Amino acid sequence: MSGEPTDLRSDRVFRRALGIGVGWLVVYAGFTAAGQQRPELAKFTANVLYLVPIAAATVTGVLAAWRRRRGNRTGRAWTVFATSAAFWLTGEVIWTYSAYTAPDDDPAALADVFYLVNGLLVPVGFAVVFGRRQRRSEQARRASLDVLLVTLGLATLGWQTLVLPQLADAPAGLTGFITIAYPLTDVVILVCLVSLGLSGYERLPASLRLVGWAYLVTVVDDVVYSYQTIDGSYGDASWVNAGYELSAVTLALAGLAAARRAEEDPRPVVLGRDVTIVPLLVAAAAAWAVVAIQIVGAGIPFLPVVVAAVIVAGLLHRQLVVTNDRTRLARELRDALAEQARLAVTDPLTGLHNRRYLQDALNREVARSRRAGAPLSLVVLDLDHFKRINDTFGHDAGDAALVQTAERLRTVARSGDVIARHGGEEFAWLLPDTTITGAAELAERLRSALAGAPIDLPETGPLEVSGSLGVAALRAGDHGQALYREADRALYRAKDGGRNRVAVASPAEPMTV
Repeated sequence: MSGEPTDLRSDRVFRRALGIGVGWLVVYAGFTAAGQQRPELAKFTANVLYLVPIAAATVTGVLAAWRRRRGNRTGRAWTVFATSAAFWLTGEVIWTYSAYTAPDDDPAALADVFYLVNGLLVPVGFAVVFGRRQRRSEQARRASLDVLLVTLGLATLGWQTLVLPQLADAPAGLTGFITIAYPLTDVVILVCLVSLGLSGYERLPASLRLVGWAYLVTVVDDVVYSYQTIDGSYGDASWVNAGYELSAVTLALAGLAAARRAEEDPRPVVLGRDVTIVPLLVAAAAAWAVVAIQIVGAGIPFLPVVVAAVIVAGLLHRQLVVTNDRTRLARELRDALAEQARLAVTDPLTGLHNRRYLQDALNREVARSRRAGAPLSLVVLDLDHFKRINDTFGHDAGDAALVQTAERLRTVARSGDVIARHGGEEFAWLLPDTTITGAAELAERLRSALAGAPIDLPETGPLEVSGSLGVAALRAGDHGQALYREADRALYRAKDGGRNRVAVASPAEPMTV
């Protein structure tokens, strides 16, 4: 889609939609509060007004699915998410219709079918995005074990806290099956979200993050709804409905985010060893919670279990300390190798790139210039009478002159230019996307910067310096060494012409290759 925003924070449409969503939640909360003592208003709020953000989520989801249907996995997943929202809306419409036309009948039988399909489609949508992840075998085995541990822990805890409380009172037949299926679906969604959160992805698309938060809110709300249903406290005026509204608003924003801009697929990252301890903590906490519930229910003394939990927590903390130490050592080694690689292409005196880096950059920019048909120029600088500085004031003064020349070169150079010390008192300045005329102007600016102010030498005070510069531009068929030789030839013409000047290579002058 043309004109797509690159960042949602700068997208005026999305910001306005976010404001509308927040405003709607405030309005809905006001109606819910007013309906606490007015049953008809509470019924209207919980059945009619309730549909608005769900309908919006369906519309934005369908729009995202239509615009991204031929895109990547993230785009294709929106077909599933949009279908899921449509099933949710259909179920709510059936419920609302029954509530007003047949208030004495139970509308849940048909509506619940759509609610369940809505919930079951959520893991399918995430599977479309994350189902083809490629990892190295060791990481794959570790990720599978992490997911297994988290799944067992959370599934057991979900069964204990969500399913069993409803299992004893569940009626037979389809109604009983639906009663049990609801919490089971929530457990599946929760396991899916937690497992993905622990799997290690960077640059997760904004729309997927919003979808994840939306359904996490739904799972938490379902837990509260289940317990209110069991104790008979749920009604049209329940604040649980405001939580579902928050989920619907978030889902609508997610669809709008996907429709407004094309998003890249999530990119996996290698997790540090200290991060991989998190699934163990999640699984252990879930397992301990299950055991604690059983013990409390059976009236068994609680102290031994607490002691065992403390021991297990201590062992996990000990493992975390060890993995943190290993991660720190690995990070220090990586940083040391990166510094070694940097020093290999850096001039130790001036901090500029060295001759080795310049050669690689020259070859790289020549190849890019040929592919893109873009100009490429090179400026070579040589300090005038540098040997005289060394002989008269010593090598420390010569080093100071080189360092201050490098600083002035940095000041004149642009972002994207390559500046290097080629050797001795000679510097090179590679100018991508720059014609020979533009390079000559920049070279003159550098010459003026050198000659315009003296340099400060240690112990001897200020000293006037100047430089001679040669400028050349890449021509068809040239290579990097030929470009440098042509700039160097222009440099010597500047020296022969009296120094402290810029000489430009003639395009018509033959080159020695």
